[in-house]
Amino acid sequence: MDDPTESTGPAARYERALAQGTLVLQRCRGCARHIFHPRVLCPHCGSTDLETQGSRGLGVVYSTTIVRRRPEQGGDIQVALVDLDEGVRVMSRVEGLAADDVKIGLRVQAQICKPPHRAFASAAEAADDAKASKASKVAEAAEAAEIRPLLVFTPFEEMSA
Repeated sequence: MDDPTESTGPAARYERALAQGTLVLQRCRGCARHIFHPRVLCPHCGSTDLETQGSRGLGVVYSTTIVRRRPEQGGDIQVALVDLDEGVRVMSRVEGLAADDVKIGLRVQAQICKPPHRAFASAAEAADDAKASKASKVAEAAEAAEIRPLLVFTPFEEMSA
């Protein structure tokens, strides 16, 4: 009998692959198109005959924006839409460049990383700042929760022959 607490849907399989360091995409056997985000049927032809394939993670920045925030709020956040070579578009961020240097058309490579386990102040640091007491409670909850890997992109440089 299947474990009812184990998620087996397409999104869960995708997240398990990321956790193992592999980027995978679904491909429809009916129309041969790749699909992202994982689903149970093809959004192009309606087929349920989907397979999972590895991806090289190469793509091009389709669009980019910067969410401006004060330094005390964590600073600016760069967000990009990346068209992967397989034909799907992924929302993520580009690392390794200043936010203002990420341009449309930039060739990028996917990287899978795990976020830091402690994103908030420690209990001792929180005691120094009354405002951080709420963040401390959130940090404890975050530590108890499963940390999901992130898919980010870095500039890609072709190797010359």
